[in-house]
Amino acid sequence: MALGAVLLAGLLGSMATSVQAATVVWQLRVKDGEGRPLADTVVELSQPGAAAGTPRETSVVQRNKTFVPYVTVVPTGSTVVFPNEDSVRHHVYSFSPSKTFEIPLYHGDSVPVVFDKQGVVVLGCNIHDSMLAYIVVSDAPWQAVSDASGVVKFDLPPGTYQLKLWHPRQQQPLPEQTIDVGSGAAVQTISLPVSEPKPVTTMDYSY
Repeated sequence: MALGAVLLAGLLGSMATSVQAATVVWQLRVKDGEGRPLADTVVELSQPGAAAGTPRETSVVQRNKTFVPYVTVVPTGSTVVFPNEDSVRHHVYSFSPSKTFEIPLYHGDSVPVVFDKQGVVVLGCNIHDSMLAYIVVSDAPWQAVSDASGVVKFDLPPGTYQLKLWHPRQQQPLPEQTIDVGSGAAVQTISLPVSEPKPVTTMDYSY
């Protein structure tokens, strides 16, 4: 093989290895004060110079007089629709400082709502007081909600990140933490003390 071909092959191989190693899987397990998996925890990661998350469209469904999902996180500027799959009509609203809106009685499809300010938006229904849900609007480049096992996973470039957690029942805001994501897969566990569920009429905007 000619010297030029050898050098080119080596360069291409090095580039392929670099691309493969560009990101790593980082996993966070969130537990409550008793060590139980904590679902519905918003996890945000930021890094100096990293661009904010890209706005997207998502949905919060009304089903069996319940908002699904209970907690949603979206990048700032995202659009959310609120399909009503129930046979009864709902009146969706929020008085939250980050987004005040209402969608009068309806069923089926809803008008889209743009969430253009960072913060926690508490959802309710004027007809059914038991209906409660949260939308966290975030400027963070990386964001997710923990699943039923209390787990979130990110595909990240190695580096140092600021970690922020939020849960509807957290006892007090946790300070941001600095984490290091290395060149290999990593698992980290964090405990987030939470209180017992609040009455469904309580609106908590702390963030």
